[in-house]
Amino acid sequence: METANKEKLIAQKTVEKLEYTVHELNIKIEEVNRTVTEVTAHRQRLSVENSELIKEVHEYKISLDNANHLKGQIAQQLEDTRHRLEDEERVSAWEGGEFDKKIFIDKNCFSFLFRNARAWRTTPTRWRWSWSR
Repeated sequence: METANKEKLIAQKTVEKLEYTVHELNIKIEEVNRTVTEVTAHRQRLSVENSELIKEVHEYKISLDNANHLKGQIAQQLEDTRHRLEDEERVSAWEGGEFDKKIFIDKNCFSFLFRNARAWRTTPTRWRWSWSR
C-alpha cells in the first residue's frame, strides 16, 4: 500500500507539474497570439500606407511628365519667338539702312552680311574691298 501511495503521490506531483507547464504554455500561446495580431495589424497598416505612397509617387510622376511636356512647349515657343524677333530685327535693319559691317552669328554657322558694301574693285595688282560711307 505504501508503494501505491508513493506512486499516487508521484503521479499527483507529475500531474501538477504538467498542469503548471500547460498553464505556462497557454500564457505563452496567448502572448504569441497577441504578437501575431499586432504584427498582422501593423502589416496591414504598412500595406495601406505603401499603397497610398505608390499612388502619390504615381501622381508625382504624372505631374513631372506634364511639367516636362510644358517645359518643352515653352522652350519651343521661346525659340520660335527668338527666331521671329531675330527675323524682325534683320528686316528692320535692312529697311533702316543700319546694316553696315554687322555680323550675325547663326546657330549652326557664321554668316557675314554686309549691306552697304560696294562691289569688288579691281586694281592691277590685287583685289580690294571698299565700304560705302
